[in-house]
Amino acid sequence: SERLALPLEQTWVFRSRQSQHPVELQGDQTVQFTPQRDRYELSISAAGDAVFFTSAADGRVVCLEAATAKKRWEFIAGGSVNRVPTYSDGRVYAGSDDGHVYCLDAKTGKSIWTYKAVPANRWFFWYNQLSSIWPVRTNVLVEDGVAYFGAGAFPHDGTFLIALNAKTGQEIWKNDSHCETLFRWALAPHGNIYATEENLYVPNDVKPFRWAVFNSFKRSDGRHDAWAGTDPK
Repeated sequence: SERLALPLEQTWVFRSRQSQHPVELQGDQTVQFTPQRDRYELSISAAGDAVFFTSAADGRVVCLEAATAKKRWEFIAGGSVNRVPTYSDGRVYAGSDDGHVYCLDAKTGKSIWTYKAVPANRWFFWYNQLSSIWPVRTNVLVEDGVAYFGAGAFPHDGTFLIALNAKTGQEIWKNDSHCETLFRWALAPHGNIYATEENLYVPNDVKPFRWAVFNSFKRSDGRHDAWAGTDPK
């Protein structure tokens, strides 16, 4: 119901460290979606008097004062952080290419808990950056006290969908057969997860939403749903 008085005026500009050397995008930028482009974007969320962003270039989660852009804190993960940080109940949640999910105190940036999603310490180079074989490249969706996310890059190495207690980080369930479903269902979870009352909808592959390839799972226990793989209407 809030109405903004026009015209809007610029209050501040924040320029991140990686913005000094952005790549020159090629082709049709309306459909171009690559890790090179992601690397120089700041995925932003806001809550109260704070703005939060993540950085794929240097694996940071950062909190700014919304009124002044003054940095309050920053947290550095062990790999790229590719998705928007999730704020819920005084906490910030984010997954990293290092195969971990981090729960941080929204006021201080201090770690509350860390969950290791990877089954082993295996690494590869991804566009000149080191990544786990099982990176967390979805957002961390938090709803009704549960944090949902996906992990994995290669179906033949295993891909996962996981639900945690958002307060404690304790595992509720893990679907480790995600990669065994049929056809394109098996592609790696990559993008922003959405939820209905019963289901989770997980985009797959390196071009989420552009190809409209989804996988669907039951929120209650992570079971695969036969609806998967079609474009939602």
